[in-house]
Amino acid sequence: MPAKKKTQEEKEAAAKQRIDDAAIHAEAEKIEATARENQRKADKKKEKVVARTEKCSHMLRVPLTEAEILDYAGKAADAQQAITVIAEELQSIKDEFKSRSQAEIAALQKFSSFVREKYEVRDVECERLFDYANAIVRTTRLDTGVTFKERKMTDDELQTEIDFE
Repeated sequence: MPAKKKTQEEKEAAAKQRIDDAAIHAEAEKIEATARENQRKADKKKEKVVARTEKCSHMLRVPLTEAEILDYAGKAADAQQAITVIAEELQSIKDEFKSRSQAEIAALQKFSSFVREKYEVRDVECERLFDYANAIVRTTRLDTGVTFKERKMTDDELQTEIDFE
């Protein structure tokens, strides 16, 4: 089977080569015919060919018409407007992401502080005990029962109501 495949490939390569050879031969004949024609023309005139002309193109400056100037000015204004809109959209997106990023940075700092300090300040229910016998006010946490603040009573706090009944 591989031998047939190789033979088929060789046949295809040979056929392609014949086509390429034929194309090259046709092109060579065309060039030779053109050369013979040019020679015949030169022989007829009994002159030597000293110049020839061919078509070509180059990128050169061309003055614009008023209509073209107006058209390009309109297109430039449209492009400028589009750039402004895109820049505003970009700034809006940047601001949004900056805001989101700052919120996450603040959260990171807050939680990192809790972990580092191993505590957080929270609103805890407490109880104040006004001890008139000792003229002291004690504040105790209700969640742990720990007294965390003790101070002397103020003059206003020492005043008690008198029951006239």
